[in-house]
Amino acid sequence: MRSKKGSSVFIILVVCMVFFTFTAQHILVIQRNNKIFLQQQKIYGLLYAAEAGAEIAKDFIDKNKISQNYFQNINFEGYSISIKITPEKERYKIVSSSTKNKKTTTVNMYYLK
Repeated sequence: MRSKKGSSVFIILVVCMVFFTFTAQHILVIQRNNKIFLQQQKIYGLLYAAEAGAEIAKDFIDKNKISQNYFQNINFEGYSISIKITPEKERYKIVSSSTKNKKTTTVNMYYLK
């Protein structure tokens, strides 16, 4: 009878160790995925800010006649957005860059008025 009790305790300990190992691995995977998700959010924030700068440039082109290069810097919610408009023959080249925490994303586009 005593050996059966000892083997039951051993089996329970092994099952608990396996369970805790899987749980710890699962927690590590969740932490890694959360870190990746937060990095993606920062990158998307930079991209959206740069795209917003390009939209601001398009609105500026629609409202003004531009015959020479135009530069504008905007600070918005911690993002530094730099806009450059270069007039070409029948279109405008727009370069919009957003920077936050030493990371930068740039959007290049051509706009026909």
